[in-house]
Amino acid sequence: MWALRIVLAFASVATVLGLLTKLAIPNVNGRGFLGETPQWRGQSGAFLAAYGVRTILIPIAEEMLFRALAYGPLFRKFGVSGAALGSAALWAIVHYSGPSYSSALRMAVLFVVGIIYAEVYRRRESLFPTVTFHIAFNTAGVLVRASDLGAIVPATAVVIGLWVISAMLFRVSSRAQATARVGN
Repeated sequence: MWALRIVLAFASVATVLGLLTKLAIPNVNGRGFLGETPQWRGQSGAFLAAYGVRTILIPIAEEMLFRALAYGPLFRKFGVSGAALGSAALWAIVHYSGPSYSSALRMAVLFVVGIIYAEVYRRRESLFPTVTFHIAFNTAGVLVRASDLGAIVPATAVVIGLWVISAMLFRVSSRAQATARVGN
């Protein structure tokens, strides 16, 4: 188990260093993979600031507003379904970006995700899971939209997957050890 954690630590550090290196070194011709000008080349500090706001601060603020503040009054007034639908609708409306097909699609996806977040919030009675999911959702969105960071997305997905597997294996082995101690 410890060997897996050591490998994961090295893989995580390598992924972060790869991301920072890719951001810090400008291309020779100033163009990205498909001819576009990379948005964050040579601006690691600006990227990290925008990344922090977009992927950490905004999700925390939105979850506090739409789950912690809006869900309770909606729940008291309309019940479980009304609170889930109402908080999800409010969340989707806030993300409206003008009359377009992409905006409507985005709002529909966010409405469904908002219902899921509301249900997770109701069942867990905590903002921690929804904030965690929201941060992961926004992080994936930032990395997917930054076309010159496209190569980092698969590496990040592999590292996150390995961390999840590691956590599950640790939990299973901890339970087995606890059962063995109780049995003795």
